[in-house]
Amino acid sequence: MPAGIWRFAIGINLINVLSMVLTQSDRLLISKLLSIQTLGYYALAYNILTGLALIPGFVTSALFPAFVVRHTGGSASEMRATYETATRALMYAYNLPIWLLAIFGHDILKALTSTATADRTAPVLTVLALGFVCNGAATLAYTAAIATGNTAI
Repeated sequence: MPAGIWRFAIGINLINVLSMVLTQSDRLLISKLLSIQTLGYYALAYNILTGLALIPGFVTSALFPAFVVRHTGGSASEMRATYETATRALMYAYNLPIWLLAIFGHDILKALTSTATADRTAPVLTVLALGFVCNGAATLAYTAAIATGNTAI
């Protein structure tokens, strides 16, 4: 196999390993440093937001072929326009529910669980929501990088 394919494959594998470490290490650290009850509150907040993380997943799955076609066709301006439009659309669609949870998370949690659970989970939900917004903003950049064969970004 050509060296370019090996470099790409190694880059993809490193990205996947790093992604796994980053997405799982938080719960491991919390379980070792804090009580199991605290881990439960964290898990509740995390699981609520994980459902919303499907939105960027759907968008990137739909756009990956378009990015590849525009890249292989040599149309950098079309790819840039598609990327910019998709990023704006994704951020509008993704940010609204995330910010609603960040701002009104306590009330939503209180309606779904109990006041005590909402009191302990809402601050965690707010911090995690900010992280999920940042992650959502990076998903299209990652997809564009993979579509162009560039894992070194």
